[in-house]
Amino acid sequence: MKYILLSCLAFTSLTAFGQYYYKRDTPDSSVKSFQSRQITIDLKPVVIENGRYFFDGRRITYDGMMPLMISLDDEKIDHSMKTVNTLVDLKRPIYYLEFAAITIGGFRVISTGSGQDSYLYSAIALFVFNRLYDLSIAFAKKRTIKRYNEVVFQPSAPISANVGFSLGCTIRF
Repeated sequence: MKYILLSCLAFTSLTAFGQYYYKRDTPDSSVKSFQSRQITIDLKPVVIENGRYFFDGRRITYDGMMPLMISLDDEKIDHSMKTVNTLVDLKRPIYYLEFAAITIGGFRVISTGSGQDSYLYSAIALFVFNRLYDLSIAFAKKRTIKRYNEVVFQPSAPISANVGFSLGCTIRF
């Protein structure tokens, strides 16, 4: 039992510390240094189709949209982004807890043969909780993008109504 848990711990620690890291602004020429550069982009709306985000006709991730949303300097967008980042940061420990609870409960059922019903109910409850947690993250992202689109489409000057008779036609595709 302890060897299985030890191997799971070793595997997760290897994946957690396996990221490559570049030092920034080092005088050594053998180490790559990433220089930041400023790029101007016209702000356009973000379209959500089937859970995917599209900016200017190209697919983009939520993390790729963060510089666009930060550039607006809107308090509601900043608050929503902090909420999303907090939820995402808490997601990994929750998944580890689910994995540990299901693994330990499964080993207990296999070794003793008792507690199968309680193990099944707890595993289903943890699974449902994680799916609901993922949905809350998706709704928070959607709320952030909705606010971004509102700010981008906000008219800079008030629109005045025409005086007199006017006729209009609307076509939707």
